[in-house]
Order: sequence, then structure tokens, then C-alpha cells
Amino acid sequence: MNDYVLKQSVPVFFNGKKINLSKTVTEIQKDGRTLSEDDSLFDGDSITISEKVNEPFIFQDVFKYVEIEKPDNPSVRFKLLRNEKETTFFEEIHPGDKLEIVWDHRDEEEQIH
Repeated sequence: MNDYVLKQSVPVFFNGKKINLSKTVTEIQKDGRTLSEDDSLFDGDSITISEKVNEPFIFQDVFKYVEIEKPDNPSVRFKLLRNEKETTFFEEIHPGDKLEIVWDHRDEEEQIH
């Protein structure tokens, strides 16, 4: 019998708050319905097991778990940081990474002066 990993997860910090990102890597279906970890199986049940491609987590995955409050000023820009270094939405992330979105208000301050 094969052992299947159902979910893959990675704990990270986003703007100082610990969050746990997870995604399904193996899907099990019975009668065309995807089963959860809490569903029961019985002797004779016919199931289908589908393994998904195991891709790494990337920065943009965090946005499925957090809400971002964008500043009112549309000219405000942002920077993405991973462990205090500038990064991109597509950068691979790892357990314990410190992820941040930092709003750059420089243009806003220049308009006031």
C-alpha cells in the first residue's frame, strides 16, 4: 500500500504575524466527490487518488490567507520583502521566512512639501 501526503504546508511570518500556508497535493474522490480528512471510507468503497504536481510555495501564495489594506492614495507604491530583502511575487518561500509588504509613501510626502 502506498503512503500519500494529503497536504503540504509552510509556516511563515507575514508583517509580523505567524501564518501557516497549506495546499492539497493529493486529492481523493469517492463517487465523484472530493473527500476531506474527516470523511470515512468503508470496505468495498471505490476511490480515485490524484496526486498533484508538488510545486514550491511562492510569495504570492500568502495573499490567499491575508487581507491587504491598500493606502487611499493611488500613487503609493509597495515593496515586497523576504527576510528584509526586496523580492518578487514569484520568489520561492521557506519555513520561517519573514514576509512583508511595505508601502512607500515617498511620492505622497513629496506632494505635501
